[in-house]
Amino acid sequence: SLAAMAKHYQADWLVLDDYRVNEPYQHVLRANACRWLQFDGASSQTLWADVVLNSSPAARAEHYQHRLTDAATQLLLGPRYAILRAEFAAPNTVAKLATTTDPIRIYLNFGGGDDRGALRWCADTLLDGFSHPLHLKLVSGQQNPNNPALAEWAARQGPQLEFLVNPPQVAAQIRECDLAILSGGMSCYEADACGLPMLLLPLVPNQLVHARAWAKHG
Repeated sequence: SLAAMAKHYQADWLVLDDYRVNEPYQHVLRANACRWLQFDGASSQTLWADVVLNSSPAARAEHYQHRLTDAATQLLLGPRYAILRAEFAAPNTVAKLATTTDPIRIYLNFGGGDDRGALRWCADTLLDGFSHPLHLKLVSGQQNPNNPALAEWAARQGPQLEFLVNPPQVAAQIRECDLAILSGGMSCYEADACGLPMLLLPLVPNQLVHARAWAKHG
């Protein structure tokens, strides 16, 4: 078990990020004197962790008032605690919005899985609806089943559109743009770290509360 492994390796702390860490599981850890940090998505279960991390802008301390078993549990709440790669720690170098003659550079990302057709729908809408020059950077995850069709379609669009699958140095790609169109997932934290304005289009219901919180967060 995890508790036995922690004892074998003399671990001082555990870091848990799994929806299966329910209350009985936590009881075992506590019975074995484990100390741990637990990632939380504002679910309703009771938490026994020493530290709880919820990086959603919707996270509030009052949400945990009746969920913590120990008043000494430390809460790390809000986007400042988002876990991002080191590339996002570089100084913000986002350029200002394009001039009247420059193309507006837009970064589109709808997560690492199925984009549900959102990348092409947004790109088609933008290219058909704006007379101002645009440069669209579409970023897709490797697990997106629409990638083959997207690649074939993007190749016909010319230099005004880039289609990238799991590009290296995502922060550099974001910092080249003027605006991000995202779904409300982890990409929001990346754009926020780069200081890029965001337009959010949630694809699934659980992204809606986060998108609304980002809008309120500013």
